Amino acid sequence: MSHAMMISGSIILIALTAITGVVLSQTGRPLNTILFTIHKLSAVGFTVFSVIIFINLIKTVESVDSTTKFLLITVACAAALLFVTGGLLSFDRFAKKFVVILHAVLTIVISGSAGTVLYLLLRR
Repeated sequence: MSHAMMISGSIILIALTAITGVVLSQTGRPLNTILFTIHKLSAVGFTVFSVIIFINLIKTVESVDSTTKFLLITVACAAALLFVTGGLLSFDRFAKKFVVILHAVLTIVISGSAGTVLYLLLRR
């Protein structure tokens, strides 16, 4: 599969994850099982595609600069925290406003950081 197809798939999956997340937050409790499943599966798919893309792109560049390394660490930490906060949000007692806001902010952080890493690796 080409880089372009993988990147397109990754973009579609993060968009699907964000859209289903917004819809889930608007529909309230109990969470819609179908939407929740789509949200979780698309998040896992985005993560897997992103790891494969980044590994393949890193292999093609001579060296990775410190900015790209920092952003890759940011993406990894944001992804881990997204899964943690997402797990907490699936339980009523942990669905506090702080966790909801953190989950939303992390989505923006991972999207921006991953996009920037793609740009930095592809421009070489």
